[in-house]
Amino acid sequence: MIRQDGKDVSFAAELPPVLPVSLVLVSDYEDGAKTWNDERKAVAAYLNDPHGIPAEVVIVGARADIEDAEPPSEWSNAPVPVRVEAVDETASGRMKNCAVALSNHEIVAVIETDCIGEQGWLAIMMRRMQEDPQLGMLSPRTAYPAHRTDRVQRVMTLLDRGYVEVPEADGRMIFRTPINGGLERRSLALQFPYPHHPSPFIANHLREMDIHKAGVAVGLEPSAVLLHAFHGFGFIADLRRNKGFQFWHMMRRENPDRWDRLGGASQIRKVVRQAWKLERNVIRRLGPKRLKPLDWPLVPVMVLLGLYLAAQGAADARAGAGLPRGSGYR
Repeated sequence: MIRQDGKDVSFAAELPPVLPVSLVLVSDYEDGAKTWNDERKAVAAYLNDPHGIPAEVVIVGARADIEDAEPPSEWSNAPVPVRVEAVDETASGRMKNCAVALSNHEIVAVIETDCIGEQGWLAIMMRRMQEDPQLGMLSPRTAYPAHRTDRVQRVMTLLDRGYVEVPEADGRMIFRTPINGGLERRSLALQFPYPHHPSPFIANHLREMDIHKAGVAVGLEPSAVLLHAFHGFGFIADLRRNKGFQFWHMMRRENPDRWDRLGGASQIRKVVRQAWKLERNVIRRLGPKRLKPLDWPLVPVMVLLGLYLAAQGAADARAGAGLPRGSGYR
Protein backbone atom coordinates (compact mmCIF):
# COMPACT_ATOMS: atom_id res chain seq x y z
CA MET A 1 0.00 0.00 0.00
CA ILE A 2 1.39 3.42 -0.98
CA ARG A 3 0.29 6.79 0.37
CA GLN A 4 -0.15 9.15 -2.56
CA ASP A 5 -1.70 12.58 -2.08
CA GLY A 6 -3.20 11.44 1.20
CA LYS A 7 -4.80 8.31 -0.24
CA ASP A 8 -3.85 4.65 -0.19
CA VAL A 9 -2.74 3.36 -3.58
CA SER A 10 -2.42 -0.38 -4.17
CA PHE A 11 -0.95 -2.21 -7.10
CA ALA A 12 -3.61 -3.69 -9.35
CA ALA A 13 -4.83 -7.13 -8.30
CA GLU A 14 -4.93 -8.21 -11.94
CA LEU A 15 -1.55 -7.78 -13.60
CA PRO A 16 -1.70 -5.44 -16.61
CA PRO A 17 0.26 -6.37 -19.76
CA VAL A 18 3.99 -6.30 -19.07
CA LEU A 19 5.89 -4.42 -21.75
CA PRO A 20 9.51 -5.33 -22.65
CA VAL A 21 10.91 -2.01 -21.46
CA SER A 22 13.03 -0.88 -18.52
CA LEU A 23 11.73 2.21 -16.75
CA VAL A 24 14.51 4.23 -15.16
CA LEU A 25 13.75 7.14 -12.84
CA VAL A 26 16.28 9.91 -12.15
CA SER A 27 15.82 13.20 -10.32
CA ASP A 28 17.17 16.27 -12.15
CA TYR A 29 16.37 18.69 -9.35
CA GLU A 30 17.83 19.31 -5.91
CA ASP A 31 14.97 18.64 -3.50
CA GLY A 32 16.55 18.59 -0.05
CA ALA A 33 16.21 15.59 2.26
CA LYS A 34 15.17 12.42 0.44
CA THR A 35 11.48 11.69 0.98
CA TRP A 36 10.81 9.38 -2.02
CA ASN A 37 7.55 11.27 -2.65
CA ASP A 38 8.10 11.77 -6.39
CA GLU A 39 9.36 8.22 -6.83
CA ARG A 40 6.38 6.79 -4.95
CA LYS A 41 3.93 8.66 -7.14
CA ALA A 42 5.75 7.63 -10.29
CA VAL A 43 6.03 3.94 -9.37
CA ALA A 44 2.36 3.82 -8.36
CA ALA A 45 1.28 5.49 -11.62
CA TYR A 46 3.43 3.44 -13.98
CA LEU A 47 2.68 0.08 -12.32
CA ASN A 48 -1.08 0.71 -12.24
CA ASP A 49 -1.47 1.59 -15.92
CA PRO A 50 -4.01 -0.88 -17.35
CA HIS A 51 -2.59 -0.39 -20.85
CA GLY A 52 0.79 -1.81 -19.91
CA ILE A 53 3.51 -1.61 -17.27
CA PRO A 54 7.30 -1.75 -17.58
CA ALA A 55 9.10 -5.06 -17.02
CA GLU A 56 11.33 -3.45 -14.39
CA VAL A 57 11.83 -0.14 -12.61
CA VAL A 58 15.33 1.12 -11.86
CA ILE A 59 15.57 4.16 -9.57
CA VAL A 60 18.99 5.81 -9.57
CA GLY A 61 20.16 8.48 -7.17
CA ALA A 62 23.35 10.11 -5.99
CA ARG A 63 24.93 8.00 -3.26
CA ALA A 64 25.13 10.93 -0.85
CA ASP A 65 21.38 11.53 -1.26
CA ILE A 66 19.97 8.03 -0.94
CA GLU A 67 22.36 5.65 0.81
CA ASP A 68 20.92 6.57 4.24
CA ALA A 69 17.33 6.97 3.00
CA GLU A 70 15.42 3.71 3.32
CA PRO A 71 13.34 3.02 0.18
CA PRO A 72 9.62 2.37 0.72
CA SER A 73 9.12 -1.23 1.82
CA GLU A 74 5.97 -1.44 -0.33
CA TRP A 75 8.11 -1.70 -3.45
CA SER A 76 9.04 -5.25 -2.45
CA ASN A 77 5.39 -6.17 -3.23
CA ALA A 78 5.39 -4.59 -6.68
CA PRO A 79 4.31 -6.81 -9.61
CA VAL A 80 7.68 -6.31 -11.33
CA PRO A 81 11.16 -5.74 -9.87
CA VAL A 82 11.76 -2.26 -8.45
CA ARG A 83 15.46 -1.61 -7.76
CA VAL A 84 17.11 1.37 -6.10
CA GLU A 85 20.70 1.97 -7.17
CA ALA A 86 23.12 4.45 -5.58
CA VAL A 87 25.76 5.85 -7.93
CA ASP A 88 28.80 8.07 -7.49
CA GLU A 89 27.40 10.81 -9.71
CA THR A 90 25.43 13.94 -8.91
CA ALA A 91 24.69 15.45 -12.34
CA SER A 92 21.35 14.20 -13.67
CA GLY A 93 22.72 13.40 -17.13
CA ARG A 94 25.51 11.26 -15.70
CA MET A 95 22.99 9.51 -13.44
CA LYS A 96 20.91 8.74 -16.53
CA ASN A 97 24.00 7.16 -18.10
CA CYS A 98 24.38 4.92 -15.04
CA ALA A 99 20.68 4.06 -15.05
CA VAL A 100 20.74 2.92 -18.66
CA ALA A 101 23.81 0.76 -18.01
CA LEU A 102 22.00 -0.87 -15.07
CA SER A 103 18.85 -1.69 -17.07
CA ASN A 104 18.11 -5.09 -18.59
CA HIS A 105 15.99 -4.40 -21.68
CA GLU A 106 16.89 -3.09 -25.13
CA ILE A 107 14.26 -0.36 -24.93
CA VAL A 108 14.63 1.99 -21.97
CA ALA A 109 12.20 4.65 -20.78
CA VAL A 110 14.40 7.33 -19.16
CA ILE A 111 12.13 9.50 -17.04
CA GLU A 112 12.72 12.30 -14.56
CA THR A 113 11.02 11.54 -11.27
CA ASP A 114 8.68 14.54 -11.32
CA CYS A 115 7.21 13.45 -14.67
CA ILE A 116 4.36 10.93 -14.99
CA GLY A 117 2.83 9.79 -18.24
CA GLU A 118 -0.91 9.84 -18.75
CA GLN A 119 -2.46 6.37 -18.80
CA GLY A 120 -1.46 4.53 -21.95
CA TRP A 121 1.61 6.71 -22.45
CA LEU A 122 4.12 3.88 -22.23
CA ALA A 123 2.09 1.49 -24.38
CA ILE A 124 1.70 4.10 -27.15
CA MET A 125 5.42 4.87 -27.13
CA MET A 126 6.41 1.19 -27.07
CA ARG A 127 4.12 0.36 -30.00
CA ARG A 128 5.72 3.11 -32.07
CA MET A 129 9.24 1.91 -31.24
CA GLN A 130 8.36 -1.70 -32.07
CA GLU A 131 6.68 -0.77 -35.35
CA ASP A 132 9.70 1.24 -36.52
CA PRO A 133 12.95 -0.63 -35.78
CA GLN A 134 14.96 2.22 -37.36
CA LEU A 135 13.74 4.64 -34.71
CA GLY A 136 16.48 5.15 -32.13
CA MET A 137 14.80 7.58 -29.77
CA LEU A 138 11.24 8.78 -29.29
CA SER A 139 9.98 11.86 -27.44
CA PRO A 140 6.43 12.43 -26.18
CA ARG A 141 4.49 15.66 -25.88
CA THR A 142 5.14 17.22 -22.49
CA ALA A 143 2.56 19.24 -20.56
CA TYR A 144 1.90 20.50 -17.06
CA PRO A 145 -0.65 18.44 -15.09
CA ALA A 146 -3.54 20.94 -15.15
CA HIS A 147 -3.00 22.12 -18.73
CA ARG A 148 -6.59 21.22 -19.63
CA THR A 149 -8.21 23.14 -16.77
CA ASP A 150 -5.79 25.83 -15.52
CA ARG A 151 -5.03 28.91 -17.61
CA VAL A 152 -1.54 29.50 -16.23
CA GLN A 153 -0.46 25.89 -16.73
CA ARG A 154 -1.96 25.83 -20.21
CA VAL A 155 -0.06 28.97 -21.26
CA MET A 156 3.17 27.77 -19.67
CA THR A 157 2.82 24.35 -21.27
CA LEU A 158 2.78 26.15 -24.61
CA LEU A 159 5.69 28.47 -23.82
CA ASP A 160 7.90 26.02 -21.92
CA ARG A 161 7.19 22.76 -23.73
CA GLY A 162 5.69 23.55 -27.13
CA TYR A 163 8.97 23.96 -29.00
CA VAL A 164 9.42 20.17 -29.36
CA GLU A 165 6.26 19.97 -31.45
CA VAL A 166 6.76 22.70 -34.03
CA PRO A 167 9.06 23.17 -37.02
CA GLU A 168 11.80 25.77 -36.90
CA ALA A 169 10.96 29.26 -38.17
CA ASP A 170 12.36 28.26 -41.58
CA GLY A 171 10.02 25.25 -41.78
CA ARG A 172 12.54 22.52 -40.92
CA MET A 173 11.31 19.95 -38.39
CA ILE A 174 14.06 19.03 -35.94
CA PHE A 175 12.96 16.14 -33.76
CA ARG A 176 14.24 16.64 -30.24
CA THR A 177 15.88 13.91 -28.21
CA PRO A 178 14.01 12.99 -25.01
CA ILE A 179 14.55 15.62 -22.32
CA ASN A 180 12.20 15.07 -19.37
CA GLY A 181 11.36 11.56 -20.49
CA GLY A 182 11.15 9.33 -23.52
CA LEU A 183 12.15 6.00 -25.00
CA GLU A 184 15.60 5.11 -26.26
CA ARG A 185 17.25 1.97 -27.55
CA ARG A 186 19.71 0.95 -24.88
CA SER A 187 22.54 0.35 -27.35
CA LEU A 188 22.21 3.91 -28.68
CA ALA A 189 21.90 5.43 -25.22
CA LEU A 190 25.16 3.73 -24.26
CA GLN A 191 26.78 4.92 -27.49
CA PHE A 192 25.71 8.52 -26.85
CA PRO A 193 26.03 9.16 -23.11
CA TYR A 194 25.36 12.55 -21.59
CA PRO A 195 28.61 14.53 -21.46
CA HIS A 196 29.87 15.97 -18.21
CA HIS A 197 28.66 19.55 -17.77
CA PRO A 198 27.36 21.46 -14.73
CA SER A 199 24.24 22.46 -16.69
CA PRO A 200 21.86 19.59 -17.57
CA PHE A 201 20.41 21.80 -20.32
CA ILE A 202 23.77 22.18 -22.02
CA ALA A 203 24.66 18.51 -21.49
CA ASN A 204 21.41 17.52 -23.21
CA HIS A 205 22.01 20.00 -26.05
CA LEU A 206 25.53 18.70 -26.69
CA ARG A 207 24.30 15.13 -26.69
CA GLU A 208 21.47 15.99 -29.07
CA MET A 209 23.95 17.57 -31.48
CA ASP A 210 26.06 14.39 -31.49
CA ILE A 211 22.99 12.22 -32.05
CA HIS A 212 21.74 14.28 -35.00
CA LYS A 213 25.25 14.48 -36.46
CA ALA A 214 25.44 10.67 -36.41
CA GLY A 215 22.15 10.41 -38.30
CA VAL A 216 20.21 8.62 -35.56
CA ALA A 217 16.47 8.53 -36.29
CA VAL A 218 14.64 10.52 -33.61
CA GLY A 219 10.85 10.83 -33.49
CA LEU A 220 7.99 12.58 -31.74
CA GLU A 221 4.76 10.91 -30.59
CA PRO A 222 2.33 13.75 -29.77
CA SER A 223 -0.48 11.38 -28.79
CA ALA A 224 1.58 10.24 -25.79
CA VAL A 225 1.49 12.93 -23.10
CA LEU A 226 4.05 13.15 -20.31
CA LEU A 227 2.96 15.33 -17.39
CA HIS A 228 5.74 17.40 -15.82
CA ALA A 229 5.05 18.53 -12.25
CA PHE A 230 4.36 22.27 -11.97
CA HIS A 231 6.33 23.65 -9.04
CA GLY A 232 5.12 27.23 -9.23
CA PHE A 233 6.70 30.44 -10.44
CA GLY A 234 10.02 29.84 -8.69
CA PHE A 235 10.39 26.75 -10.83
CA ILE A 236 9.45 28.69 -13.97
CA ALA A 237 12.03 31.38 -13.12
CA ASP A 238 14.72 28.74 -12.62
CA LEU A 239 13.83 27.09 -15.93
CA ARG A 240 13.92 30.36 -17.88
CA ARG A 241 17.23 31.49 -16.38
CA ASN A 242 18.69 28.12 -17.33
CA LYS A 243 17.45 28.51 -20.90
CA GLY A 244 19.13 31.93 -21.18
CA PHE A 245 22.28 30.44 -19.70
CA GLN A 246 22.13 27.61 -22.25
CA PHE A 247 21.54 29.98 -25.19
CA TRP A 248 24.57 32.10 -24.22
CA HIS A 249 26.89 29.11 -24.10
CA MET A 250 25.60 27.47 -27.27
CA MET A 251 25.72 30.75 -29.22
CA ARG A 252 29.29 31.32 -28.05
CA ARG A 253 30.19 27.78 -29.10
CA GLU A 254 29.37 28.58 -32.75
CA ASN A 255 32.15 31.17 -33.01
CA PRO A 256 33.96 31.87 -29.72
CA ASP A 257 36.33 34.53 -31.05
CA ARG A 258 33.59 36.56 -32.67
CA TRP A 259 31.30 36.14 -29.65
CA ASP A 260 33.96 37.25 -27.19
CA ARG A 261 34.55 40.46 -29.17
CA LEU A 262 30.97 41.49 -28.49
CA GLY A 263 30.17 43.58 -25.45
CA GLY A 264 28.08 42.14 -22.65
CA ALA A 265 24.97 44.11 -23.62
CA SER A 266 25.23 42.91 -27.23
CA GLN A 267 25.56 39.28 -26.14
CA ILE A 268 22.54 39.49 -23.87
CA ARG A 269 20.49 41.21 -26.61
CA LYS A 270 21.34 38.36 -28.98
CA VAL A 271 20.25 35.79 -26.40
CA VAL A 272 16.97 37.60 -25.77
CA ARG A 273 16.38 37.95 -29.51
CA GLN A 274 16.94 34.21 -30.00
CA ALA A 275 14.61 33.38 -27.10
CA TRP A 276 11.92 35.66 -28.56
CA LYS A 277 12.32 34.09 -31.99
CA LEU A 278 11.63 30.65 -30.54
CA GLU A 279 8.70 31.91 -28.44
CA ARG A 280 7.10 33.68 -31.39
CA ASN A 281 7.41 30.58 -33.58
CA VAL A 282 5.70 28.38 -30.99
CA ILE A 283 2.93 30.91 -30.33
CA ARG A 284 2.17 31.33 -34.04
CA ARG A 285 2.19 27.66 -34.92
CA LEU A 286 0.70 26.08 -31.80
CA GLY A 287 -1.12 28.80 -29.86
CA PRO A 288 -4.35 28.79 -31.91
CA LYS A 289 -4.64 25.01 -31.42
CA ARG A 290 -3.90 24.89 -27.70
CA LEU A 291 -5.02 28.15 -26.11
CA LYS A 292 -8.50 29.35 -25.21
CA PRO A 293 -9.63 32.94 -25.88
CA LEU A 294 -9.18 34.01 -22.24
CA ASP A 295 -5.62 32.62 -22.21
CA TRP A 296 -4.24 35.11 -24.72
CA PRO A 297 -3.95 38.20 -22.42
CA LEU A 298 -1.61 36.19 -20.20
CA VAL A 299 0.73 35.28 -23.08
CA PRO A 300 2.57 38.65 -23.49
CA VAL A 301 2.98 38.94 -19.73
CA MET A 302 4.64 35.53 -19.44
CA VAL A 303 6.70 36.06 -22.59
CA LEU A 304 8.14 39.33 -21.28
CA LEU A 305 8.84 37.77 -17.88
CA GLY A 306 10.52 34.80 -19.58
CA LEU A 307 12.72 37.06 -21.71
CA TYR A 308 13.76 39.06 -18.66
CA LEU A 309 14.71 35.85 -16.83
CA ALA A 310 16.57 34.54 -19.88
CA ALA A 311 18.59 37.78 -19.86
CA GLN A 312 19.50 37.13 -16.22
CA GLY A 313 20.69 33.63 -17.12
CA ALA A 314 22.75 35.01 -20.00
CA ALA A 315 24.31 37.58 -17.67
CA ASP A 316 25.26 34.80 -15.25
CA ALA A 317 26.84 32.84 -18.10
CA ARG A 318 28.86 35.87 -19.19
CA ALA A 319 30.03 36.34 -15.60
CA GLY A 320 31.48 32.81 -15.66
CA ALA A 321 29.00 31.15 -13.28
CA GLY A 322 28.79 27.36 -13.38
CA LEU A 323 24.99 27.58 -13.22
CA PRO A 324 22.50 30.47 -13.18
CA ARG A 325 21.77 32.18 -9.90
CA GLY A 326 19.76 30.07 -7.45
CA SER A 327 19.44 27.10 -9.81
CA GLY A 328 18.17 23.84 -8.35
CA TYR A 329 18.92 21.79 -11.47
CA ARG A 330 21.78 19.33 -11.47
